[in-house]
Amino acid sequence: MGQIRKTVPPKDNKIKKATSTDVVMTFSFKFFDEKDEDVCPASFHETYTQALMLRLRVLSSWPGEKFRGKMENNIRNHRIAWEDTARAGFSRVSAEHKDTQAWQFAVEEHKHGRVHGFFIGDTFYIIWLDSCHALYPSESGTTKGEGK
Repeated sequence: MGQIRKTVPPKDNKIKKATSTDVVMTFSFKFFDEKDEDVCPASFHETYTQALMLRLRVLSSWPGEKFRGKMENNIRNHRIAWEDTARAGFSRVSAEHKDTQAWQFAVEEHKHGRVHGFFIGDTFYIIWLDSCHALYPSESGTTKGEGK
């Protein structure tokens, strides 16, 4: 038979305080905008959901500081500059969050479009699941069609 191990508390009995590197990103759909089908269609490519969940799983191990600090090419995480987009901002966000810096990241490096939202602390509030990359139209005025 196996032995039962007792957990021994640290000698000083102090609880370790979390550091900024211990705080990882979380995700919320509190402000999710399902009504805008241009930037959040009702249906997605057959592998989209799995790819999205994998990306959320990876990012949920990152500190928010890391996401906001340096752009990673395969994540394509960066601030949204509304003047470069087809929109003036998030349409269904409460007035208190209208001026909050918007961010985006890729679902996969070159597939499935982008996820758009903003941070409050280390929580990323997902607003749009832009599978067709509609927020950034191409120079011809059409969307890039990454969701295909």
